[in-house]
Amino acid sequence: MDSGFVRIALAASLFLWAASLHAQGLVLQCADAAAQACSSSIAAADSIQRLTLRLRLTNNGNPVSDAVVRVRATSGFVVGDSARTDTDGRVHATWLREGGATAVGISAVASASVGSATFDLTLMPRKTDRGKLILEAWEDHTQSWFEKTTVPGVIDVRIARVLKSDTLEITDPAECAAHRVHFIRFGGNGSATPDTSTGSVWEVPLHRGDTKTTSVCFAWTRWTLGEGVGNRTLRVGATPQGGVTAPQPIEVFAHARPLPRFVAGVAGLPIRAYNGVRSAPARTIRVERTLVDGSTIAYDSVVAGAKTVDRVGKKTSVAAIGGVTFALPIGRLAERGWDFAAVSFGVSLQAPRDEWFVAVPLLRWVLRDESLPLDIQAVGSWARRETVRDLAACQSVGDCETRPQRRFQGIGWMLTADASTVLAELVKRLAP
Repeated sequence: MDSGFVRIALAASLFLWAASLHAQGLVLQCADAAAQACSSSIAAADSIQRLTLRLRLTNNGNPVSDAVVRVRATSGFVVGDSARTDTDGRVHATWLREGGATAVGISAVASASVGSATFDLTLMPRKTDRGKLILEAWEDHTQSWFEKTTVPGVIDVRIARVLKSDTLEITDPAECAAHRVHFIRFGGNGSATPDTSTGSVWEVPLHRGDTKTTSVCFAWTRWTLGEGVGNRTLRVGATPQGGVTAPQPIEVFAHARPLPRFVAGVAGLPIRAYNGVRSAPARTIRVERTLVDGSTIAYDSVVAGAKTVDRVGKKTSVAAIGGVTFALPIGRLAERGWDFAAVSFGVSLQAPRDEWFVAVPLLRWVLRDESLPLDIQAVGSWARRETVRDLAACQSVGDCETRPQRRFQGIGWMLTADASTVLAELVKRLAP
């Protein structure tokens, strides 16, 4: 081999090795890390996003001037995507994007006479704290109403936003309408109409009875209770929009009480002492009369009996009764098992026009097969009596004119059962 060629090849290898060692000191880095010139955090997804990238190219710590630096981005665009370094090795470029939630990769490549260097950066949009949605029942109390009917009060749910421990009312109609509130029946049957509602802004008084108002975002529904007696729960949740955190579900409560029902049974109705009138039985007498011509005629005449005072003493009368029972809206008693708390109105079947009562249950007696619960009730009874207007005149001359008198009679007892249940049980037992 030619010795001159060998010398040339050896010299070239030594030059490349030296250049390689020299290029190992070439570095492209952030020009000012303390000033966050290369921050990886950018504006939130719903904002205009911008970053000015300031880089510096050095070789073994010395600035490299007049090197070409090209900047590329995976999203958005770069202003000054190709520039040359100044005498201090510095170069800058500006990246822009009109909002976005995805990460962005920035890559810069510097080309100099001594080699090349790269700089890579990943940008992440900042998460804006839009707060958390909260739901609140506007009327915070348990409604008590009849089973299989719609509770009278509308279920109003206030929608608000909590940001850094501050509760903010949502007054913008568009923002309010963007949130969807879901009403989910939980336990028991029944329905909510509508079961999904969008919010709307209402003007409500600042305080009860106040003329000053404030804007509040509400969603509402009507709650129809299903069949059966007891506590019912309506769970309320929401699907928020605009980056707001979903709220914790809340629960609205109601107590379903029985529908009015017909009852029948027996009662011990007290009777107060009073002075009535007793008429003696009418009697028939034979009357004979002699006419002018001397002839006689005979006929029968009915004579009314004499009226006397009838003193009725205080006593208790056992009578068959019938009435209607209305369940009382006392949710706290119902929660303690008193779901039969009610008031009954009825009459004595022997004298429905003259004897009537009001009763409240004291105890429920359930038979072994639980098919026919019996209620033992306390009864307050009233009665209409025909009493003597003038006792002295009646006793002395028999003038026993009467007048109607309606009076409270006293407290008694009553044993009742649901009339429809009694009839159903009777039919079932008599059926072949």
